[in-house]
Amino acid sequence: MERKGQIDHSQDGRAFVFRALVGPGDLRRLSIRELATKYFTGSTTELVVELLRDERISQEELRELENLIRSRRKELL
Repeated sequence: MERKGQIDHSQDGRAFVFRALVGPGDLRRLSIRELATKYFTGSTTELVVELLRDERISQEELRELENLIRSRRKELL
């Protein structure tokens, strides 16, 4: 993560002190992109399809995803 510019460290005596260089939202987005690249040949669609196949996803979560997709479509128009 340090090589990727996501964290930095300093030394305090014998201890290393790490600090984030990106916010939590940015870190999540970077991690998702890395996951998609590593396991789904960069396809976020394949990643989402795999998540949707998970039997633990609830009706409420599906509705939320549908709303997010509708909202994103409107943004792109």
